[in-house]
Amino acid sequence: MTSRGGCEGGTYGMEEVEGDNGPEGGVGSGSPGGAGGLSPPLLLLLLVIPGPGLPCPAPCRCWADNRTVECSGRGLESVPAGIPGGTRVLDLSRNRLRRLEWPRGSGGPAARRRLEELDLSGNLVSELPGGGEGEEAEAEDGGAWSGLGQLRRLRLDGNRLRYLSPGALGRLAALESLELGSNPLPALLDLTFRGLRRLGRLEVGGPQLGYLGPRLWEGLPALRLLTVTGGSLPAAPSALSLQPLANLSALRLLGLARVRRLPAGTFGPLAALRLLQLDGWSSLSELEEGSLRGPELLLRLSVTRCNLSSVPYLGLQSQPALRWLDLSHNPIRVIRAGMLRHVTRLEELRLVGAGLLAVQPEAFRGLLYFRLLDVTSNQLRSLPEKAFRSAAGLHSLGLGDNPLACDCRLHWVARRRRRLRFLGPAPACRTPEAHRGLRLDRPPPPGSFLCSRPRIRDKRPQRLSVREGRPVTFRCSADGDPPPDILWLNPRRQRLGAPTPGPFPLPGPALGRSRLLPDGGLEIASVRPQDAGIYRCVARNAGGNDTASATLRVRPLSPQELGVFRPAGRGGVRPGYPFDTQTLLVTTTMGFASFFSVVTVCFSLLFAWSRAKGPIKHNNIQVDFVPHGGGGGGGGGGGGEGDDAKYNMKMV
Repeated sequence: MTSRGGCEGGTYGMEEVEGDNGPEGGVGSGSPGGAGGLSPPLLLLLLVIPGPGLPCPAPCRCWADNRTVECSGRGLESVPAGIPGGTRVLDLSRNRLRRLEWPRGSGGPAARRRLEELDLSGNLVSELPGGGEGEEAEAEDGGAWSGLGQLRRLRLDGNRLRYLSPGALGRLAALESLELGSNPLPALLDLTFRGLRRLGRLEVGGPQLGYLGPRLWEGLPALRLLTVTGGSLPAAPSALSLQPLANLSALRLLGLARVRRLPAGTFGPLAALRLLQLDGWSSLSELEEGSLRGPELLLRLSVTRCNLSSVPYLGLQSQPALRWLDLSHNPIRVIRAGMLRHVTRLEELRLVGAGLLAVQPEAFRGLLYFRLLDVTSNQLRSLPEKAFRSAAGLHSLGLGDNPLACDCRLHWVARRRRRLRFLGPAPACRTPEAHRGLRLDRPPPPGSFLCSRPRIRDKRPQRLSVREGRPVTFRCSADGDPPPDILWLNPRRQRLGAPTPGPFPLPGPALGRSRLLPDGGLEIASVRPQDAGIYRCVARNAGGNDTASATLRVRPLSPQELGVFRPAGRGGVRPGYPFDTQTLLVTTTMGFASFFSVVTVCFSLLFAWSRAKGPIKHNNIQVDFVPHGGGGGGGGGGGGEGDDAKYNMKMV
């Protein structure tokens, strides 16, 4: 038996089976059983492969082993005739097809029943045939979807579709993957994908997409991967519209350039989500607290090409199981110490092309499984070893395309170069000039990666005496390699010049009234008596530190400067009294006059009121009093016993 594995403009499948025409029979023998002397494997091959001599369309290439017909990039304006029956994969991408119409005489729907993959991407298709249901509809109209009951993958991305009617693809009940990206669709209406209950992967949208129906995702219980590109969407999809996607495991929202914020609870219904990608949200400046709440086991998070100015520490608090984080191409300047402690299982962090200036020591503190860091194409001059919980656990490092200063701070990278897998371009020194271009993935030459301890230029003690309320400036400058950082401490050992946490500054000398000068000096505005004491300048770098001191004495304001005391003049006033005699007399007189005036007015009003009421009337009240008997019959009682007693009372 001979067969063609791949052909162009020839036949597709088995050409012929050779055999003897002797008495024992062959292919053409009429022996009983119809198979003559064919072996069982050959009989099985004849049952599986279509009949011999099936043609391959002239502009296409065919492969018999996987039943593939490839007609990509041939400039076709219609589906070519002669596609072999039994074809499973048909590639018509990058042509000039305007609609899907099968040629007449191609065997009808029966010839397409085994088709599993159809690629129409990169064509000019502007409309899809309407949907219908049932075998009778297929037989009557012989539509474009007829006979495609086993189609599992359909690619329509990169076409000119402007409208997709609800249920237009409902006849493709076996469809598992549908790609509709890069089409000028302005809107997707409710129930557009009705009937695709086996659909597991969907890509849809384009720069013009500006509306998603609230019931768009209903009827897709098997959907696992969803990609939406919406360049004109005004807001992120609502939590209510995402409720039917409870089984979704991967969500990609791309190009939502108009969306400024991601409301809390947006992904609340997506409990099974494992991958979330937000790319091209150029107006998104932060992830609010709770914006990622909902997915119970989110493993991968990618927020790239957005406008984040800092790592979204608050948004990450609800995702302790996160393992892969990508924040590339955001204007993030620093990775702060200890702020990633909530994502304890983080393994990889990528922050490429972000303009990163510094990674603080202990930035990855508490990350037990951290093994990959990619900070390629930033503005880093160094990467401290103390940024990691243990540098020995780091397996992969991307540090290329950074203006690195090769001193002792990067010696650990050169020391571990054999154990590290460098990502992207190899890291190279920018400074010092003697080692410019030195690659860190190669053995370092002697005398490289060294540091010199800082040295303060003038360590003579400074003693300043300043009047209260006046500004004061201390000087401090230092040399070292790398250039040292300079900080100042007040008499209570509190750091000066750094922003204080909270809305109110902490109490302490010069706190909130001091600033560091570019040359390393310290300026205190409006000194107070409590600012007096010894201040310390500390210059430090990776090679060590150096210290100098300065003493401040504050002269409080005198009573004359406070306005409490003035020299005696013609008015005369004794020391200790804030006013002269004339002022005291005037003040006392005005006080007494005001008091007597108020009293006189009050009594006048009372007198006028009493006169207006007239004379006081006297009321007589008669009280009858009957005394109780004293008991006994002793003979002489008083003659008044039993008489009424009368009392007259006057009541005012």
